[in-house]
Amino acid sequence: MILGVLILSPLFLLNPLNEAPLIINQATVLTLLYIALFPSIFAYLAWNYGIEKVGASVGGQFIHLMPLFGALMAVVFLGEKIQLYHLLGALAIATGLWLSMRKG
Repeated sequence: MILGVLILSPLFLLNPLNEAPLIINQATVLTLLYIALFPSIFAYLAWNYGIEKVGASVGGQFIHLMPLFGALMAVVFLGEKIQLYHLLGALAIATGLWLSMRKG
């Protein structure tokens, strides 16, 4: 995170694309805190806790669910419609997980 701040800070300050300046208010600060805490810190802690409990060989397989959860969150938060390719992708992911997790 520190490296990211160091690399991105000059771009933010110089504003090479001439974007509108960031307005610092309560909503902005709360949004940045949310992004800093939940996806940047708590998600990694939860993932590491899960890997500790089930092991890397099992937990590592479930990283393939990230595109599926991304699509589901787009449906919930962005109002996207589920398409046939979403269902086919979910089926492919589920089949791959099943094949990799079965015994024998």
